[in-house]
Amino acid sequence: MQRNLSTFEKIRHEVVECRVVEEEQEKGRSCVVYAEFLTHFRLNGDEEEVVAPRFFVFRIRDEGKEGLRIGEVRLFWDTGVLARFVTEKNRSGKRRRESDGD
Repeated sequence: MQRNLSTFEKIRHEVVECRVVEEEQEKGRSCVVYAEFLTHFRLNGDEEEVVAPRFFVFRIRDEGKEGLRIGEVRLFWDTGVLARFVTEKNRSGKRRRESDGD
């Protein structure tokens, strides 16, 4: 996780919608959290942010005296949003450098 996120100076989640569905199980209570975010990524040394919609599913278990624990996390999103942003940024920088050289 640290390796994947180390290229970002800042990551901010903007909550769009969040729903909690409680479940009764033999071993106690649990719930599933469905959460939609707009995630703002800022690459190291960059002023501009790229925004990507992301959808998380968290399964949370009640561990009794231990408290609540996240048992599972699933993340759904188009990782190409960041790739396209970086590719376009590199193209723009190359065009700018070429025009400065003329």
